[in-house]
Amino acid sequence: MSILLFNGKIASLDAQDRYYESIGIVGNRIDFLGRSEEALKDRYETVIDLKGHLVLPGFNDSHMHLLGYAYAKKQIDLCKYGSIDEVIQDVKRTIRSQNIEEGRWVLGSGWNQESLAEKRFFTREDLDAISDRHPIMFVRTCGHMAVCNTKAIDMMDADVQTHRNVELARGIFKEDAMQYPRRYIDSPGLDEIKDMIVQTSAELTQHGVTSVQSDDFHSFPDVDYLKILNAYEELDREGRLTVRVYEQCSLDRDGLAQLIGMGYRTGTGSDFFKVGPLKLFQDGGLGARTALLSEPYADDPSNCGVAMYPQDELDAFIEYAHKNGMQIAVHAIGDRAIEMVLASFENARQRHRRDNARHGIVHGHILTEDIMRKLSRQNVMVYVQPIFFNNDLKMLHHRVGDRAFKSYLIKALQEQGVHVSGGSDAPVEYFNPYHNIHSAVLRQDLQGQPPEGFIPEDRLSRSEALRLFTIDSAFASFEESKKGTLEVGKLADLIVTERDILTVPDDEIKDIRTVMTVVDGQIVWRREGSGI
Repeated sequence: MSILLFNGKIASLDAQDRYYESIGIVGNRIDFLGRSEEALKDRYETVIDLKGHLVLPGFNDSHMHLLGYAYAKKQIDLCKYGSIDEVIQDVKRTIRSQNIEEGRWVLGSGWNQESLAEKRFFTREDLDAISDRHPIMFVRTCGHMAVCNTKAIDMMDADVQTHRNVELARGIFKEDAMQYPRRYIDSPGLDEIKDMIVQTSAELTQHGVTSVQSDDFHSFPDVDYLKILNAYEELDREGRLTVRVYEQCSLDRDGLAQLIGMGYRTGTGSDFFKVGPLKLFQDGGLGARTALLSEPYADDPSNCGVAMYPQDELDAFIEYAHKNGMQIAVHAIGDRAIEMVLASFENARQRHRRDNARHGIVHGHILTEDIMRKLSRQNVMVYVQPIFFNNDLKMLHHRVGDRAFKSYLIKALQEQGVHVSGGSDAPVEYFNPYHNIHSAVLRQDLQGQPPEGFIPEDRLSRSEALRLFTIDSAFASFEESKKGTLEVGKLADLIVTERDILTVPDDEIKDIRTVMTVVDGQIVWRREGSGI
């Protein structure tokens, strides 16, 4: 297969920021970049006139949950409601209209108390008002908190009553306590998981996403990571993957030992599916007040959040992964959690010297000058999600007070020499990269607030924001020599955009659409009526 795209604006995003008019593809590699009159059109089987459209490297989402997104789509979407009463009435109607049998679980996800009129968490009583004959669980948008009704709680083991992250009277389950309700919920089988991957990949390519770094192993209640690994590997062998996946392996110590014993390490796999870093969680989220802070929450003075591991256990786990050749990415939002992870990284580095390990902090929201210096000195990456402005700005100052002014930073990290990559954390936020780029460039939510931008000095240029979701994300997976820029010899993963993201008015960045997506030299998505 060979394709020539000519008469366009080809933004290579390479180190010299070069532009071209034409790009040629032979097999799965870029073989030509230059002026349209220099292109030897007879060499190519397919020749496409771009009619002046912009071509970019395919987008790379450096942290998301592909299967978590697919699983959430099968549940009731709670993000669309404006009040708890509205949810209660509508879910009651859904149970009746769908004839859901008594005893079957009713699952919902995506709620955020800041978007509800009541400005509070759901409670056990709210869900009891929906049904006392169906077990119900509603998961908050962050994925770090769930609420269950009495019917669901009555199914659980007795030790749920003493778990530190359970508020039984309110029906609230946070962090590791979410295991209790999940034990009783059915999980999809292998074939259904494969279908979920294929369908979600198709949706990703419609938005120009050609690579993802995805945390999938904890997507389903049975937490069967081998089933998920098998699903991806089977699809890869069958040639059915249309998005490249770098798996962020969320595992406990025994699971990681098993994975290593089977011969897997970071980088094991193909150009379409490979094992990425060990993924750990050291704290929760600001919305659920489980992010681990060095000082109490401004709106909950008795609470500093939740540490998933004490320092000695975190040290031991990270050292084990590090010495066994694993890259490590740790979810850490609060400043205390970040400090603990950095201490563990340094301990592992001192004991087992390894160059270019590319360990990272996922999210890294609440920062200090000292933390930024340590990140730079230790060469620790940060996986950021600019689109979090869309929801988090509504509650940030309430949660952390003046600490908000040293949070959700990107440019400041880059200026300290920290490598930063961009992601969506879908399904927490949607994976449309143009939304993310809007937030990175303007430091605003999707409604254009605040007008002056949140910490406006941290805005990125459009080229910087594009690199965040292309070459900078490729670096996070050790693949910067293969993809992330448009250069001869690199993988032919590229997109054509409806409008020029480099020149449209600021408030129109978020509305840009992809009209063509090419992955591995194949056109996998083409928008009808685009004229391309």
